[in-house]
Amino acid sequence: MKTLEIKRFTVGTVIKSTLYLLFIPIIIMIIVGLITTMVLMIEDGAVALMGIFIMLLASLFYAGVYLGMIALMTVIYNWLAGKFGGLTIIVQEKDEIVAKEQI
Repeated sequence: MKTLEIKRFTVGTVIKSTLYLLFIPIIIMIIVGLITTMVLMIEDGAVALMGIFIMLLASLFYAGVYLGMIALMTVIYNWLAGKFGGLTIIVQEKDEIVAKEQI
């Protein structure tokens, strides 16, 4: 078994992997926004058109703030991991697993 310590994350890769997780809440926001737009369209068409723009802006604002916070947390982690140490991971190679199963 090997013990590895993660000292640094690349901000770009953290943001890219966060986008995968951020995709689900944004889709939910868009679906709720479309349902709300349909309801508003029945009552007043002009308000519904503004609702579409507000929904899109809210989704972009949410994504921007969330990605900004993740980037800031990554920079802070990199700084603190350099001073105090990072996450420790224990890795076991497949050959070791197979050897233990045969015993």
